[in-house]
Amino acid sequence: MTSMTNLNTNGRYSPAGNMTGAAQRESLVTELRPVYEANATAPVKLQSRELDFFYGTQQVLYGINLDMRTRQVTALIGPSGSGKTTFLRTINRMNDVVPGARATGSLVVDDMEVIGSQIDVTLLRRRVGMVFQRANPFPKSIFENIAYAMRVHKYDRDEIRDRVETSLREAALWDEVKDKLKKSAFALSGGQQQRLCIARAIALRPEVLLMDEPASALDPISTGKIEDLIIELKKKYTIVIVTHNLQQAARISEYCAFFLEGRIQESGSSMQMFLRPAHKETEDFITGRFG
Repeated sequence: MTSMTNLNTNGRYSPAGNMTGAAQRESLVTELRPVYEANATAPVKLQSRELDFFYGTQQVLYGINLDMRTRQVTALIGPSGSGKTTFLRTINRMNDVVPGARATGSLVVDDMEVIGSQIDVTLLRRRVGMVFQRANPFPKSIFENIAYAMRVHKYDRDEIRDRVETSLREAALWDEVKDKLKKSAFALSGGQQQRLCIARAIALRPEVLLMDEPASALDPISTGKIEDLIIELKKKYTIVIVTHNLQQAARISEYCAFFLEGRIQESGSSMQMFLRPAHKETEDFITGRFG
């Protein structure tokens, strides 16, 4: 697990040294995090109930119960192999491509049940976009990376052009690429490519945005830009993010769910979880005793 850190002079990362567990926990919220109060009155956008997941005969998720609220950021934290990404990929049925993968229980987006054979997966993925751990631009121009899905869905030319610009603006990338839209997306830096992938994900105007460690392969400056972007995007989208960076979870999320061995050990507001965790396992993870 990434070692605990304190703020340095540019507001990002520096070694924590020999901080006590309590001091580490306090630093996550009082030093690193702007105060984003969880809005308990926000409507529930996604809800899982008694969700189990299997790869063949191996069960990897057990009875997952979690509410994810509208236009709030829910961070999924926990050690590697605890089930965070499997749960994230279950929300928009990305696990369907794995032979033998199956889910039981309930997972609802508004009134749409995700689990079962009746779901229109194409419609689901228009409503629930996804950004992966590593930037994966298409081998096309910057413009076509965003326009491609709209062409598939037969948007007209003017709307495609307008949405490309709007999406790049929302992804805080327009000013950097507006004069080179015909150039290859591979010419962009890693951080720019990831923001391009975010622009691509929001071009079809999803209601939910799933992010699987979107900044894990980026340098601190690019990571900061992604975090700032997430804070802006949550004004329009419900965001669920997997992160191994506890400081990042503290900075950007209103809610957290702590996964451990395929189960949710604890969930609730990020402020409460980092300052007053209800379970010893949560405190041990947050303070770096394991992970």
